[in-house]
Amino acid sequence: FQFNLKNQGSFDYMKEVIDLLLKAPPQRLCSLTFQLGPTIEEDIVHALCLFIQQRVLQALEKLQAHSKNVLAKHLLEKWQRNTRNIEEYKVHCGDFQESESLVTLARVFKVLTQHGLCDRDLLYLAYKRAFPCESSDSNVLEYNHFIEEAKQVCGPEIVELLGTFTNFKLVNVPSPLQSTSSVPSFPSHLEISLPSTDVLATPGSSITRSQSDPSIKPSFNLHGQRLEFKFPNQPTEPTSKPSPEESFEAAPQEEPEQEEVKFYSFVILHAQQDDIIKGDGATFSNEFEVPGKYTISCIEDAINNSAFTFLLLTTNFNSFLEMKTNSALINSIQNPAKRDTVIPLLPQSNAMPKEEFPMVLKTLISLMESNKHFEKKIQQVLNPKRIKCQREEWMKEQKVKMLKERQEKLKISNQQQVRENEEYRNMIMLEQQRLSLFNERYSVPEQRVGPDGRPWSQQQQPPQINITNARYIIIGDNSQMAVELTTEAEHKEDT
Repeated sequence: FQFNLKNQGSFDYMKEVIDLLLKAPPQRLCSLTFQLGPTIEEDIVHALCLFIQQRVLQALEKLQAHSKNVLAKHLLEKWQRNTRNIEEYKVHCGDFQESESLVTLARVFKVLTQHGLCDRDLLYLAYKRAFPCESSDSNVLEYNHFIEEAKQVCGPEIVELLGTFTNFKLVNVPSPLQSTSSVPSFPSHLEISLPSTDVLATPGSSITRSQSDPSIKPSFNLHGQRLEFKFPNQPTEPTSKPSPEESFEAAPQEEPEQEEVKFYSFVILHAQQDDIIKGDGATFSNEFEVPGKYTISCIEDAINNSAFTFLLLTTNFNSFLEMKTNSALINSIQNPAKRDTVIPLLPQSNAMPKEEFPMVLKTLISLMESNKHFEKKIQQVLNPKRIKCQREEWMKEQKVKMLKERQEKLKISNQQQVRENEEYRNMIMLEQQRLSLFNERYSVPEQRVGPDGRPWSQQQQPPQINITNARYIIIGDNSQMAVELTTEAEHKEDT
C-alpha cells in the first residue's frame, strides 16, 4: 500500500462549475432556470444551463445583459470564438485572474451551493481564491464588504483562513491548489485511505482475519516520499474466510434497510496532494464522504469506525485541513475508549516541522520514519489484541446507537400518530358542527296530513268548528240521524 507525495496542477474553477451543471439531471436544470433570480451570478448560472440545453441565443442574451461584468464578458467572448459545444467551451472558458472575475465566480459557487449542486469545500476554496488584497486589489470598503460576505456565506471561521493571504496579490497566484515556494497549496478536500487488510467481524463471532493473520506482524516502511505497508503472504487454509469487501452490519438482519457500517483496523488521513498511487485502500470521498453531510461529521465517522487513525503530517497538511479535523480529533482524543488511537506520522521527506504542528496534535506521540525503531513501534501499535479490543468497543457503541435510533424512530412515529388522531378528531368535530349549522339553516317543519291523505300546506289549516247550545251533533260525511221534535211543555211533562 503506497502513497506518492506530489503536487497537483492548477484547478480550473470555471470548468468545475460547468462539470457540476453537466452532472445534474436535465429535469433539475430545467427547474433551476425557473428558480434563479436576477443577480449577475444567477444569470451566469442561468446562461450556462441554457448552453447545456442548447438554447444558445437565450444564453448569449443573458450574458450580453451583463457585458460590463468582467466574468460575464469573458464567458460571452469565449463562446463567440467558434465554440461548437459545451465540452469545447468548458476547456477554453478558464484562464482569467482578474479579482472582479474571481469574486463573481465565488458567488457563482454560492448559488450552486444554495441549490444543492456544489459541496461547501469548493465554496470555501472559491472564496479563498477571490480574497482581495487590501493594499492593491481593492479599497478598504470593498475589502470589508467582502469579509462580511464571506463570513455570512462560509461562516466566521473563514476569516482566520483568509487573514493569512492579505500580503499576496491575486493576479500573481495561478491557483490556490498549486504549490509554490511562497504560497502553500490547498486541496479541495481531505482524503482517508485504508489498507486492504482490515480487521473484519460479524455479530457474535471472534475476530476474523481477512488477508493476513493477526499473529503475523505487518511491516510498515516509509521510503523518502513513499509510504508503504507490506504484509507477509498468508498460508492458504481450507476454510472459507470473508474477503476485504465483507463488513460488519450494525443493523440486524430483520431490518435490511439499515445502512451498512464497516469497521477498519486503521485509516490514514492525508492531504489530497499525497494521493494513493497503488493499493486497494478506499479514499475519503468514496467510503466516508456523504453528500449533504458536513465534512467534520464524515471525518468523525471515519475515526469512530476504525481502531486506529494515522495522520500523515506533511507540508501539505495546512491550516485549511486543521480547521476541518480539529473538532473531530478533539472529540476522539477526549473519548476514553479512543485514547491513544490517533497517531501522527512524519515521513522522512517533506515532513511538517514540529513547530508548525496544530495545537491539538502537539500533545500526541508522533511516529517518525527517521527513528531506527520505527518499524517496531508500528508493529506494537497494530497489535491484534488492541484491534480486537477496539472492535468490541465499537460493536457495543453500534448496538447502543442502533437502540437510540430505534427509540427515536418510535418516538417520532408516536408523535405523528398522536397528531393524526388529533387531526381526525378535529375533522369529525368540524363535520358535526357543519351538519348542525346546515340543519338549523335549512330545516323543514313537520307536515300534517289532511282527511284526503294529502298534506296540509302551511297556509291551509284545517277549519275550526265551535259548537255551543247544541242538543245533537252529527259528525261525518253522509251521516243520518232520526230526531223527534217536541215542544218544551211536552218535554217537561215527560220529566
